[in-house]
Amino acid sequence: MRKYILILIGIVFIINVGYSQTVYYVSNNGSDKHTGTPKKPFATIRKALEIMKPGDVCRVRGGVYRETVHVKQSGYTGKPIRIESYNGEKVILDGTNEVKSSWKKWKKNIYKTKMPEVFEQLFQDREMMTEARWPNCNMPDQLWDRSTWATSGEGSRYGKMVDARLAETDVDWTGAIAVLNVAHQFRSWSRKVLKHDKHANSFTYKKNLKPITSYANKTKEWEDDLYYLTGKLEALDAPNEWFLDKKTKLLYVYTTGDVKNNIYRYKCRDFGLVASKMSHIEIVGLCFFGSTIKLSNCNNCLVENCRFEYPAYNREFNDPEVPANTVDTYVRGNNNRILNNYISYSQGNGMVIQGGNNHVENNIIHDVAWTGQGFGIQLYSTGKEGFLVTKNTIYNTGYSGMRLDGEGGWTASYNHVHHTALISKDCAAIQTGNWRIKGSVIHHNWVHDCFTVGKHQAGLYGGLGIRGDDQTRGLTVHHNVVWNCGRDGIIVKGDRNMVYNNTVFAIGSNEKEGNYISMHTMPEPHKPWLKQAPLLTVQNENSLIFNNLAFNIVGDRKKTAYQYLSNLSTNYNEKILPLVDPENFNFSPIEGSSIIDAGTYLQGYTDNFNGILPDIGAYEFGDTWKAGADWDPYCDPQGN
Repeated sequence: MRKYILILIGIVFIINVGYSQTVYYVSNNGSDKHTGTPKKPFATIRKALEIMKPGDVCRVRGGVYRETVHVKQSGYTGKPIRIESYNGEKVILDGTNEVKSSWKKWKKNIYKTKMPEVFEQLFQDREMMTEARWPNCNMPDQLWDRSTWATSGEGSRYGKMVDARLAETDVDWTGAIAVLNVAHQFRSWSRKVLKHDKHANSFTYKKNLKPITSYANKTKEWEDDLYYLTGKLEALDAPNEWFLDKKTKLLYVYTTGDVKNNIYRYKCRDFGLVASKMSHIEIVGLCFFGSTIKLSNCNNCLVENCRFEYPAYNREFNDPEVPANTVDTYVRGNNNRILNNYISYSQGNGMVIQGGNNHVENNIIHDVAWTGQGFGIQLYSTGKEGFLVTKNTIYNTGYSGMRLDGEGGWTASYNHVHHTALISKDCAAIQTGNWRIKGSVIHHNWVHDCFTVGKHQAGLYGGLGIRGDDQTRGLTVHHNVVWNCGRDGIIVKGDRNMVYNNTVFAIGSNEKEGNYISMHTMPEPHKPWLKQAPLLTVQNENSLIFNNLAFNIVGDRKKTAYQYLSNLSTNYNEKILPLVDPENFNFSPIEGSSIIDAGTYLQGYTDNFNGILPDIGAYEFGDTWKAGADWDPYCDPQGN
């Protein structure tokens, strides 16, 4: 009997030891020779992670930490590895180092200094400076000012940029970097300038802009493109600009004041925290400046209440001859949660999430993809369970606000996406497409102000609200509010799609009305640069369009009315907007309006209606649902 009691005591002891928790502390005043206690904290997060075990917590005191933290130990269910700020103090994982070397005057208002290493992004205090460029652009104030881009002229073609203003620059741009928003301007590329003669009005670049090479010579849209040039010392001619000679490591800055009074910081670490093939890692309440996170093939992880400012920067991008080094705020894996984070001023994507059953909620993302390449949120599902992206606010993006793709029947709901496509054209606030997305749902979102500069097809301006692009199959779009878009409010291609109870208004411009709901019926086009399913000779022949408030429902870009009338039911298209106060986000029907009790009952979509029948549009009478994040980034719990 005594033997069994001893065995039982031993088992209890092992269990207690296995489930013990140790809390380690890190402080700028600590030392890695300490023991990590509150009175003897470590100096680096890295040191704490070297000894942490499942269930342990690293609490970081407020301060700036210039390190890349590598997570090397997984947690498990109920016992994660947790890294958090101490009591909400402001913890910054800083990807920059201060310029410490002495300055010498080079020319009027231009100073130079020797740097210890090559870098690609420079800050004065905590704001990004502009790498010397033409035309000039004062970052971040002119981030979205398209007049700071040069415009192509007559004679421009694939591989050749023609612009009369080039001859006035008095610079030989050979070897410079050209950032090109060209062709139909759905994205941007960086390319080296192959040849330019001083005072010439044109330069050449390689014809390797994927994926447009296969049809580039057929494209006529080369004479209204945007571009700018950088990477030349001769371009350094305005305050807040800088240039780095990579061969000599000499840094030049243009300043109108005393250079010694300025604090300059250069980006030297892309990532503040990296993990690969880990699980049950929690990152809570940390701030990242000039750096970000990369979780590769990680499962059951949490990123919560973190702030990312200037997190990612790619000086050259979409160039097959430049070594792949794309930096994004990146999480790949399954069952991860990305909650209540703030991301701003990322050159490319705001965040990239890949894998299965990931949950992205209540994040605020703004001022990203300013070169015209990247998304506010890019999600790709590789599993059977899809993903959930909900209650996020995304605004001020150079390209599309959200890109949603992959299999598994994902859901995008209650997001507020606005002011997108500020640089590129042929963009949507919410973009998806392809046969893989069958069973996916976009519902209860606010989508508005996707309006591009310049005329697009059929004489309309560009800009799409919600887009199910080529070969969309089995997508449901319901109870969304879409307004102020230049071309299409909701456009869904393919077949067997469902578009229910959406409110769409103010599409097009004062010059020409746009397409409120566009359900293409023409044959699916062959596109050699895409992997395509068997092409349909008729699109949307089996799609259903019910209970929408939309001034027109069309079947092509020419506004031909959608022809399959049996697929339409109880849609409202009168030229009167019967909503309470749409300017202040009250989209409920006006009392007594004709859209009340005028809809069709759709099981699973209009179950909780008031009155005799469902109302038409995204809101039932008296509804008050809201979209977007429910917190103010300037009054968050960390006091940032």
